Amino acid sequence: MAARIVWTPQAKIDRFDILNFYHESGTPKSTLTKLDNKIRNIIEYLSYFPELGVAYKSKNARILYKDNYSIIYRIENEEILILQIWDNRQDPKNLPL
Repeated sequence: MAARIVWTPQAKIDRFDILNFYHESGTPKSTLTKLDNKIRNIIEYLSYFPELGVAYKSKNARILYKDNYSIIYRIENEEILILQIWDNRQDPKNLPL
């Protein structure tokens, strides 16, 4: 059975910021849709296999690296709390968690 996915406000902002960055740089809408679907598919897969990620440094979190993205999350009971989405092409020193 899949765990329920819960997006934190920060994760929603991160997703929007990633898509907005590509939109402002002239990326076609079809490519933005594919990118958004890719992020959502990674998280959906995580709902079936929550232990895929490795332990992360804070807040009992886990991190899953997939392609150019890192999904930082925490498992709470039957839920997966998405804490942050990080584009790995950014400076890792800016990752706040």
